[in-house]
Amino acid sequence: MPNSITVQCKDQPRSIATVWLGDCLAVHRPTINGSPSKQANHWAITHIPSGLAVCLSFDGTESAAVGLAKDWDAKFSTLDVKSPRTWPLCEAWGAALKLAQSDPGCFDASQTLPRDRVKIVDSWVHVLWRRRWWPVPSDHVVEDMIFDSVAETPDGRTVEPDHPESWLSILKVI
Repeated sequence: MPNSITVQCKDQPRSIATVWLGDCLAVHRPTINGSPSKQANHWAITHIPSGLAVCLSFDGTESAAVGLAKDWDAKFSTLDVKSPRTWPLCEAWGAALKLAQSDPGCFDASQTLPRDRVKIVDSWVHVLWRRRWWPVPSDHVVEDMIFDSVAETPDGRTVEPDHPESWLSILKVI
């Protein structure tokens, strides 16, 4: 029998079976109308102490969802659920979610970043490029690169957005 957790749903708390259970995070199927979703490669990650979702919709493999939750389990022990937006790791968590999720409708799955090319350093997502770990730019910086039609490489060179060494190409944004 799988482990279960209590999640906060619209109408009432519900007990949900998990595929992985850590100290602070759990991975399970998201609930739809109070029942677990049966959609393939669709997961939720919940903060166990509060029963609140930290990721309502993770689109990726079960192993990717579990791997991300394992990597972040201890970090979520510092989350204050009364003011989650002020959590110092909030932006890093968002970046980690984006990197961990695969979207076959947008990218060729063979082109997604392998787990051994992504890691967290000092609470920030880093990518291995040219045998060195580089901090991933914030969402705001990536957005600016998209709209300005000018991008940077990890080593600071200015290139076209579709250049193979641009952050946008490395992160599979384009």
